[in-house]
Amino acid sequence: MSDKTTITQKIRTLHKESSPESTEHVMMETSEFLPSSSADITGAVEFNNVRSRFRVSNRLHGKHFGYVLYEEGFIKVRKWDKRDLVQDYYLSLRFLKSEPKVIRVVAKRTLLAACGLVAAVIGSALLGAFTPWQELFRATTILLGASATIAFMLFLHWTHERTQFFTAVGECEVLRLMGSIESFRTCRSIALAITRAIDDAQAKNPSNEQRYNREEMHDHYRLQRAEVISTEECSVATRRILAKFS
Repeated sequence: MSDKTTITQKIRTLHKESSPESTEHVMMETSEFLPSSSADITGAVEFNNVRSRFRVSNRLHGKHFGYVLYEEGFIKVRKWDKRDLVQDYYLSLRFLKSEPKVIRVVAKRTLLAACGLVAAVIGSALLGAFTPWQELFRATTILLGASATIAFMLFLHWTHERTQFFTAVGECEVLRLMGSIESFRTCRSIALAITRAIDDAQAKNPSNEQRYNREEMHDHYRLQRAEVISTEECSVATRRILAKFS
């Protein structure tokens, strides 16, 4: 029997074992019959209590993000590329790890290059002031100054901090905060608020581990239909969850 057949049989068995007593569980199953445009959430959950709202702009990359945390244990994520809305989806915080993965990237070489060019600008300007070749050094100073400006802008563009949130068992990335130099502090405060909200949502999880794993697997299907994760990512996450039933 192939691995693919085994996984398929396990999924079918888990669907048969699923209990309809959970409203959350029923919501994930019924979303299969919804069109893809509304697949990421259904009317089974009403969002009446906003916990907090956040907006962050990454002007260096032309990106804008909006986040709304709900007391019902969800977060709404929106992303704009300039003025175009490119992402709009909901995440159930119950199925996320509360500890995100943080990756900091500092373009040190580009910064050193910019500092070196600034020093060269100063040297060229001084030579132009005390030598008879003023026109030559003036042109050289302008060229070096432009190069220093470009290098510094590249440093700002490439330096960033990524905060990635993953599903608890499937370990699938479903949320990424991208902070640039202008928004490091804002993104860190948002990440802290999301972490606290995840802890509160997880406190409401069922004590039955198998039931929780089934519900998280359903949520991966929902996120796949909403195009938050790819088919391949969903399959990998499903295999990780099914391994817990072995």
